[in-house]
Amino acid sequence: MRHPLKAVLVTVISVIAALFALATPAYAKTIHVHPGQSIQAAVNKANPGDTIIVEPGTYQELVEIQTDGIHLRGSGASPDGTVLEPPAGNKTNDCSMGDPSANNGICVVGSFQGGAPVKDVTVSGIMVQNFPSIGIVGLNTENLTVAHSFAAGNGQYGIASFVGSHPRLLYNTATGAGEAGFYIGDQQDTEAFVSGNLAYGNAIGSFIRNASHGRMSNNTWHDNCVGLLMLAGAPGPVTDWTVAGNQSYHNDMDCPGFSQSASIKGFPQAPEITGAGIIVAGASNNLIEHNTIWANQPANKTPASGGLVFHTGGGKSQPDGNTIHANILYNNLPDDIKVDPRVNGVNTFSNNQCNKSSPKGLCA
Repeated sequence: MRHPLKAVLVTVISVIAALFALATPAYAKTIHVHPGQSIQAAVNKANPGDTIIVEPGTYQELVEIQTDGIHLRGSGASPDGTVLEPPAGNKTNDCSMGDPSANNGICVVGSFQGGAPVKDVTVSGIMVQNFPSIGIVGLNTENLTVAHSFAAGNGQYGIASFVGSHPRLLYNTATGAGEAGFYIGDQQDTEAFVSGNLAYGNAIGSFIRNASHGRMSNNTWHDNCVGLLMLAGAPGPVTDWTVAGNQSYHNDMDCPGFSQSASIKGFPQAPEITGAGIIVAGASNNLIEHNTIWANQPANKTPASGGLVFHTGGGKSQPDGNTIHANILYNNLPDDIKVDPRVNGVNTFSNNQCNKSSPKGLCA
């Protein structure tokens, strides 16, 4: 006769085992990619929840991810780690739409034309360099994370999120981008989190355009033409951002004719951008606090130069309702804080430690 207590224990153990089986999907696996093998082939056979580990080496291909929950993990974002470069010839994929000049290194893309986003994809530990368009890009994504990666020498953007909900860009480096090292745009309820990144040697260090609701914190921008550009009015607003704890310095590069290439229609009389720590161009109702902005000095005289600059944006949108609090600014030219005379929005300045402002009286 079976003992009743033993039967109960067996049942309990069976239930616990079943719960653990449910908590850890049987299909989740790890796929290793070795030099000479294809990253894209591994992506194609991966299922949601799978991790793809790319061993050290240089891989020459285009990578496109359209499956939810893929974790693409390199072996370090340096020449000695995992390096992704453009393939030889005129190869293209869906993201480049048949145009080799629009090729991106890693493209995480949901359904085109407003369909369902791709969700919960992570890209980390990869060096992506010399692509004609973008190093790592998310298009129509939800909960995309790009972390500990290095984008170098890409034609337009280093790392970018277009039409992305809850993108996270964490502890990456971008250099040599023709337009911006980091980009968040084209999604009003973005809820972006951009933190711990380094941008140098780009036209723009970080670029927020037509995106609202996010946090930009603890990033470093130096030796770009402008550290951070917040551009509204081309066509939509840039509101409800917290920009806190960042450092922006020595952004003295000269970008001649840049206002045309970036569609910055708010600067019709500025054929170049140079020497700006942070530009708030038409962005409204944002909090800018506890940033350190120093030694941003233009190569040539332009109306958008200085430490923290407020200007009208595309469509003459006004920077309005912004709170600028407890920033430290020094050795910026022509001013530490500069508000263009045509700005008629009401912004609040308090406890900012600086030496010179235009108009006067904005420094504590």
